[in-house]
Amino acid sequence: MEDTAIKAIENAALDYVEVRDQRQKLTAQESSLKQELLTLMHREKKTEYRRNGFSVKVIVEKEKVQVRVKEEGEFPAAEAPARPEKKASKKKAAAAPPPEPATESESEPASSGDPGSDGEEMTLP
Repeated sequence: MEDTAIKAIENAALDYVEVRDQRQKLTAQESSLKQELLTLMHREKKTEYRRNGFSVKVIVEKEKVQVRVKEEGEFPAAEAPARPEKKASKKKAAAAPPPEPATESESEPASSGDPGSDGEEMTLP
């Protein structure tokens, strides 16, 4: 037997699914960009790159990269890198408040790994 419609719950569930799907797409994009950066580091035969506030380090044991970029105000005026407009907009997006901590069900990977693969169905704890 189905519950009676509670619009607030349905709206919250739809909002959740929308944000979850966006996060999954961003995770895939992040993974792709991280792999591209790792490939570039290998091509240049670098395990570490430091310049003008950029720090990229290849973690050999795990075959991943660690990246740090200083905030604009942390650069001495002469050292501040010229950032393309595209990169600046990504930096602004990264300044958004951190997401709420994941619940137990959110921290488990999706069964198929495809963003949005489970449609709009959601199980609450």
